[in-house]
Amino acid sequence: MTPFEAPLKGPVGSGLPMARRSPRSVLAGLVLAAGASLYLFRADDTRLVPLLRRGGLPTLADGLHALRCALHASVQLPAPVLGSGADLAFGLALGMVLVDAGAAIQVAGAVLVAAVELLQLPAFAAVLPGTFDPLDLVVSSLGYVLGLSLFAHEFQTAIPSLSKTELS
Repeated sequence: MTPFEAPLKGPVGSGLPMARRSPRSVLAGLVLAAGASLYLFRADDTRLVPLLRRGGLPTLADGLHALRCALHASVQLPAPVLGSGADLAFGLALGMVLVDAGAAIQVAGAVLVAAVELLQLPAFAAVLPGTFDPLDLVVSSLGYVLGLSLFAHEFQTAIPSLSKTELS
């Protein structure tokens, strides 16, 4: 029997077993998706739509632009939510994912959260697209700390239904 005739014993791909997603990682993904979706409610097309056009996807760019215009015209979200909601979601989701990591990884996560905003400073030649906002730096950092502490042992013992064994 050749390798191609052998029955499949696991997922097709690298041959490694697929990791089971924990409810916490699914929740972190949903938080991140909710934060990213806030960009659809903004009036400006400063990032994704021009990127799609430059990438040779004008039809997708036009559709996304039309969706953004319709959402912005029909749903008025408060300015703080539009301005910093995505940053809060990013910090919160990253903190939730890294809650079980070692201290060095958690410190690296904190540096990443700060770097995402700081690299938008003109002093760094705007390495990342966007506009530096000190409020976004504070909000994303607070979100990161909240994400780390939300699933920390002390919090889980106060609410038994959020135990690590059930969330991992």
